[in-house]
Amino acid sequence: MQRAVFAAAACALAITPASFAASPSPKDVENFKFSVFYDLEQLSTQEGVAETYQKISSQVRRACRGSTPTRLTLEEHRQAKACTESSLDRAVDRINHAELTAYHSAMVEE
Repeated sequence: MQRAVFAAAACALAITPASFAASPSPKDVENFKFSVFYDLEQLSTQEGVAETYQKISSQVRRACRGSTPTRLTLEEHRQAKACTESSLDRAVDRINHAELTAYHSAMVEE
């Protein structure tokens, strides 16, 4: 059942064509593509929305950080943060679920 849910619930963002050595630069953020997976059934409860949001956030942060195994420089950290914020906004928008969108808005305001 979970495999079918994942296939049906996969956010319509394409997989990254190639790993970035570091996070994408600000000009690349809009073209940055990756997949986000979530369980649509989890979005039926407030606890599920919070858990799903955390999972999506984690996936986005990992994608934006890239494959750099070392600590990020200040500039790379800034780029990764901008990428994460923009990409998380896009992922939530693409999922288009009212409770998830409201949760995201509340998290951004904090």
